[in-house]
Amino acid sequence: MISVLLQRSSKATLAAALRARSALRLSSKRDQIYFGYGANLDPNHLRESGLDADFLGPAVLADHALDFSMPCEYYGVGYASVSHRPGATVYGALYAMDSLSLALLDIMEWVPFGAYCRSPHAVTLVGGDSAQAQVYQAANPRAGLLPPLEYRDWLVESARKLGVPADYLVELQRQATCEPKEIDPEFDLLFQGRLRPGSRLPILRGLYQLSDKIRERIAEAL
Repeated sequence: MISVLLQRSSKATLAAALRARSALRLSSKRDQIYFGYGANLDPNHLRESGLDADFLGPAVLADHALDFSMPCEYYGVGYASVSHRPGATVYGALYAMDSLSLALLDIMEWVPFGAYCRSPHAVTLVGGDSAQAQVYQAANPRAGLLPPLEYRDWLVESARKLGVPADYLVELQRQATCEPKEIDPEFDLLFQGRLRPGSRLPILRGLYQLSDKIRERIAEAL
């Protein structure tokens, strides 16, 4: 509950600051380069999220592979990340944004809570120049996770619009999926990468499960 309220309030504050700046027609320096490979493959999604960003074009992150090792509060479910793998390639969308938008993106990706971390990596625009771009990776990757079907299909459609090579698109289409079924009461959304204190004790486990149900309702309402 606390994690959702903190994340949503931080997101709302930064989004309001961006809207105010736009209304006042204040200029900003878009000197932050970001490589999106998951939900942010689609430039429209980034704009709808309230970020002030310019789409620079499709780009390539070399010697990395796309995986779904970012754990979440559902058993067996993972979201997109990238991991070092010599010879592999990740296709994504390159954006230029200002520091305030990048701070909002950090909140959206739950960076302060330990979900993702970001660091600069060399990327190359398709048919163009190379650049140092901010890339998000799972802070505590977990093997054996699968993406939800709707999420996988979103990535496939976004990648198709971006114009990725056919073989890369086929690999995305072949990615096995799962459906979120049960919330994991041991998963700590506030301090991701840790187990909730005492979550394996029956009494506390029951309290966490109740808290999680309330949290889901709050998240849907906000």
